Amino acid sequence: MEFLLLPTHRGDPEKVIQVPTTPYVCTERYDGGSWLSYPARNGMAERFKEGRFDILVYERYEKNNPMPIKEKESFFQTWLYFGLIAELLGANSKDKTRDPTAKELIKTIYKKTVVEDGDKISVKLDTAILDEFLDLGRARMSPDPQVRREHYEHMVQCLDCVHMLISTVPNDFNWSVKSSIAALGELFTIIMQTVLRALEAPTDFSRMWGVRFLNDEAKASMREHGWCRSDIARAEAKYDKVQTLYIARMLDKSHPIRDHSQCTDASCYAHQNNMSQYDVQHQKLSCSCTELVMEEESLLSMVLEEGHYPLLKFEGQMDNLSCEPVRSGSQPYVAISHVWSDGLGNAEANALPKCRLYHLQKLVDAIADADSGTTPNKKERYLIWLDTLCCPAKPGIGKDTSIEKMRVVYEKAKYVLVLDAGLMAYDSESQDSSEIVFRIFTSSWMRRLWTLQEAALASCLFFQFADKAVNLVDVLRRTWSKAASSMQYVTFQPDLIRETKGIAAFFHSPTPLEFADSLDNLDHSLQYRGVSVPSDEPLCIATLMSLKLEDIVELETQELRMAKVWDIIMTKNGGIPSQIIFFEEEKLSQPGWRWAPKTLLNTQRGMRPLKTRVIRWNDTNIAIREHPYGLRVKYPGVQIFVKSDYGDGKPRNPWIGAPRLGEDWILYHSLDDGRWYKIADTKLMVLSSSWKTDEERREHNKRELFPLHEVANTGRSVLVLNNLPGMKEALFAEKTSDKDDLVEEEAIAVNTRLNTIVQDLGEESYIYDVVEKLALAVRADEVTDKHLDLCQRLKIDENTASERFKDLLANHEEFIASTASVKGKVQEKLAQAVAEDEEFVRLINKFWDESYQRDFWVVIRNFFHHDYVGKRTGEQQQWWID
Repeated sequence: MEFLLLPTHRGDPEKVIQVPTTPYVCTERYDGGSWLSYPARNGMAERFKEGRFDILVYERYEKNNPMPIKEKESFFQTWLYFGLIAELLGANSKDKTRDPTAKELIKTIYKKTVVEDGDKISVKLDTAILDEFLDLGRARMSPDPQVRREHYEHMVQCLDCVHMLISTVPNDFNWSVKSSIAALGELFTIIMQTVLRALEAPTDFSRMWGVRFLNDEAKASMREHGWCRSDIARAEAKYDKVQTLYIARMLDKSHPIRDHSQCTDASCYAHQNNMSQYDVQHQKLSCSCTELVMEEESLLSMVLEEGHYPLLKFEGQMDNLSCEPVRSGSQPYVAISHVWSDGLGNAEANALPKCRLYHLQKLVDAIADADSGTTPNKKERYLIWLDTLCCPAKPGIGKDTSIEKMRVVYEKAKYVLVLDAGLMAYDSESQDSSEIVFRIFTSSWMRRLWTLQEAALASCLFFQFADKAVNLVDVLRRTWSKAASSMQYVTFQPDLIRETKGIAAFFHSPTPLEFADSLDNLDHSLQYRGVSVPSDEPLCIATLMSLKLEDIVELETQELRMAKVWDIIMTKNGGIPSQIIFFEEEKLSQPGWRWAPKTLLNTQRGMRPLKTRVIRWNDTNIAIREHPYGLRVKYPGVQIFVKSDYGDGKPRNPWIGAPRLGEDWILYHSLDDGRWYKIADTKLMVLSSSWKTDEERREHNKRELFPLHEVANTGRSVLVLNNLPGMKEALFAEKTSDKDDLVEEEAIAVNTRLNTIVQDLGEESYIYDVVEKLALAVRADEVTDKHLDLCQRLKIDENTASERFKDLLANHEEFIASTASVKGKVQEKLAQAVAEDEEFVRLINKFWDESYQRDFWVVIRNFFHHDYVGKRTGEQQQWWID
């Protein structure tokens, strides 16, 4: 990975972040044969099918015959790393007699990249060696454009295979080996796109090579060097390029020291301000200078004057610093955008220590000094706009009006200067432009909501570093220009473009954004940002989306304001993309608005990666809200019915008091195609993916939560299915009426209860056909009748509290024996099925693993908790979603 760009500032001298080395773990060298057939030549034809790689076949084979991890590391490094280099350079051939130089080229690849240092052997591929390899490849390439195109398109097929394989390796796979393969794959992908574009061939091949690039060790190192957990989570969610994540992984952010001990993956509390306890800070801890106070009366007349606002004119040195409010007009000014937790705010008064303001004036003077060669002595100083002194601190018309005028304040500023302590701790001159850019884009300033608005409105944005202020446009241009001669700079361009668009596209896009693009840009830009006052979020959204702010400011709560934001957006654009109903975030609680996201900040980690949210916003089916029912949409659905009458007069679940399995999912039997379908709660799926031990699952199950069953057991439940290709998600909702005959032309009102994933079990359905048969057989057996007689004598039924059942199972011998008899009969029936039904056994082994044969009886005993049936609606069923 030595060819990757590396930041300059990697930590203080005593704890510099060490550059990772990749161990050489191969047990044999690449043989120089055809790349796609290499596994077959090593006896692995069943595991890796030659030709178009089938990931499902591989994963199924790997599940039943897992390759030992060390063997896999060695094999993958030989094939996916050294073999891939050889394939790109044209060294691999079926007939070595036609190309006698190929064998020598393979030797050269190993000679140049394998480094021995004592008893340690590592792999090293730096820029110089890489350039040498690419020159060798170009020299070997045919001059015929068609031959070159076929070779590069073949490489795309190889890279597709590499990406799928490296994405499936387990967590204990050597990180450096995996990451070196991913980095190489990413670089070769860029090369393929470049050469195919030059040949006027399709270049739509793209892969996210950076998935799971940051392992636990990398994250621990980042936290040790000043990164917040949520900053790391944001980087993983927003960036998918290895080069971008490598810069982040190696970037020191230790200064200034912050306490991130209470932070989570979703939120940074080091920058959350408690306004009642806000601490105004001096420029230096040792300073005890007095405050400079702006009286509200001196501000109010300018704030309330239409088309104007106050600006600040400072005079004197720190000891005798004075400030005069100046009515906005033609004089140029610099608007300040700052992170309040850095101490330049004041929640109680329009006042700041003189030392902070004197320092601020010097920073602005430095910009003026660099602007056209002028100095403050030769030209009048730029005025300053700073919210702490220019916006009345006390609630009232002055503060509200100042908020409404913020858009014009930042729009008309000559410059906007960003002050972030994390940026101001590092010199800019010692950093490469890529490091500067990603230091900015991973700064605390990028995590605050108000600063997004301020940056989006700016016509010229400066960021203050320790030595000087840096113009964002200039540093971006420098970075773009390097891409012309360096593939490394090309690799992270998509990540860079997306971050830049998140700032510039609201008001400075060359062409106005389409409605879907504007929603996607808003959503992407707000992710992982925070605000100290939740009701401020709708105000910022209104500014960014050019909505009428005064209609929102007059409302008090976040709920009311957010509902108004969605209302104005729909009114302005004729509706909202229908896919909004499938977002997994917390929704508003107001009737008629319970489909609408309550916030776009700190987006929850869901089943869908954040990068895929664009698919929802690009939905061309526009939904409208119809009061008071909710959002009117068209989607196919499934009505879920509780199967309760078995014609035997017994309770739905006849094995009363038997221990119940925790809810991983529920099943329903389709009345349309006869197959079984699984419904899983996405919240539980996300939660369970974070569990590292079985104990965590057991603790969760002790809570006895059955949200899916609760919805299904209402008798009015429906699944509203997402009909986008590849989507298996659905809203699990409850009809507000008991109507069962649904007609496409008639909208059905539903209340959303859960976000779910719905899976067609396909051939696995046969397992549940057998389970149903076995459960019904035990239900009809006298052992069940005896158990029900006992329950009647004990005066317990399905509605008895679980604590009563636990007590009986622990202390009542007859109940214990009865439950054991049911268990024995279930096990007997299962053993009979295993002995007689080969297909049943085959499918259990395939989908459940052989070890489940002895435990599978609990699935049968739990069956009647899952005995639901489902009936499909029309493809264009109309719904009112609330």
